[in-house]
Amino acid sequence: MIIASHNPGKIREFQAVLGHRWQVRPQAEVGVGDVEETGSTFVENALIKARHACAQTRCAALADDSGLVVPALGGAPGLRSARYSGGDDEANNALLLKNMATLEAEDRAAFYVAVVVLLEHADDPTPLIAEGRWHGRIATAPRGTGGFGYDPLFVPDGYEQHAAELSFRGKKSRQSSRTGCSTATATTGSMIDPQAVPLSLYIHLPWCTRKCPYCDFNSHEGFTDSLQQPYVEALLADLDSQQASWRDRPIESIFIGGGTPSLFEGRWLGALLEGILNRTTLPRDVEITLESNPGSVESSRFAEYRAAGVNRLSIGVQSFDDRALMPWGGSTPATRRAARWTWSPLPAFQRWKH
Repeated sequence: MIIASHNPGKIREFQAVLGHRWQVRPQAEVGVGDVEETGSTFVENALIKARHACAQTRCAALADDSGLVVPALGGAPGLRSARYSGGDDEANNALLLKNMATLEAEDRAAFYVAVVVLLEHADDPTPLIAEGRWHGRIATAPRGTGGFGYDPLFVPDGYEQHAAELSFRGKKSRQSSRTGCSTATATTGSMIDPQAVPLSLYIHLPWCTRKCPYCDFNSHEGFTDSLQQPYVEALLADLDSQQASWRDRPIESIFIGGGTPSLFEGRWLGALLEGILNRTTLPRDVEITLESNPGSVESSRFAEYRAAGVNRLSIGVQSFDDRALMPWGGSTPATRRAARWTWSPLPAFQRWKH
């Protein structure tokens, strides 16, 4: 994971937050240069920086954009906090004091905005976005040598010390309090209890009767009935080995995919689902989907799957037109697929899709 920042102060604070298990380095050390921040919000700028780092490295990237907002100055310095004066931090602080020189104490309220964005890749459509605010006021003179940016002028609510006089531990403690960054938006990952986030469990059964030449899934020929029991036992053993990461989290759906999972007998899918149920609590309305190829299952199997707990089918009808698949080596003629589904007991399932 790349930290998309050149700011040494931010790098230090990221390192302190992430702890000794992570070694944080600025993006320049992996060959990532600056990108123009053309966004109109902190979120947009953070996304620009994260996507730039992802595109340059093909790695996940964590980026932030932050700034100081003074309502009495119309929101300035705001998005231009780092470039407010065109100079360094000292020059920025001097310009802020100059622009606030005539303001009374009640008009010196200010707050930091911090947005952090995590992207898995440059085209990630669902970035994780967190936003927090740290409220306080702007003093009439700088104090302290710690921190960076406007910390020498910023006095957090409930404190007489300036932010630059606080240790990182003190800043972190205050930002986590009721009057600090607890005013984060609903997208703030740090405000969400990870154990309360529901999981969707994907189970892969990788065998097919024949591997289609255009298929890029992890699937293999050579299925035999003798593989069913040891594979189910291996899946449950693997689940046991990962219990620390999922044991106390709710599971809201299970998807059994492949390959062609409908090669498995209902009793072995039942044993698999029972094993999962013995290891966790499933809600009464949990959605359990079986991906099925209509050319690889007999009608009696559907009753077995339903009895095992499957309540939704994902039907792998690739085409109802033989001409569309024959040039690519499709394995089941469309007419045969259609014929099978004339007697398949779909009404037994609550939900199905194709």
